[in-house]
Amino acid sequence: MGNNGSTRGARKPSGKSSGSSSRRKPADARKKSADGVSRRALLIGGGAVAAAGTVAVLARDRVKRLWWQVPGVEKPRKPGELDYAGATWVAASEANWRRADRP
Repeated sequence: MGNNGSTRGARKPSGKSSGSSSRRKPADARKKSADGVSRRALLIGGGAVAAAGTVAVLARDRVKRLWWQVPGVEKPRKPGELDYAGATWVAASEANWRRADRP
């Protein structure tokens, strides 16, 4: 078999790479992120959105309860409506009266 330069052994280790044997693209030919969203940005952004959604779902009940504890925010109540049907009325002193937040 003759050596026509098609085998790896035919290349000379000169330190310089010729344009035809180089497998890397020049820096000008590489696509920049101006063409669209990069894969890395998409993965990081998608992971952040998924994490934020998970935290929001898990904290939903706590946020609902905290909203009604904000000063100035009151639950809509109808006069005479009972919070608990099994409750019995016991008269109390006016000095002890306050709005209760019952479950």
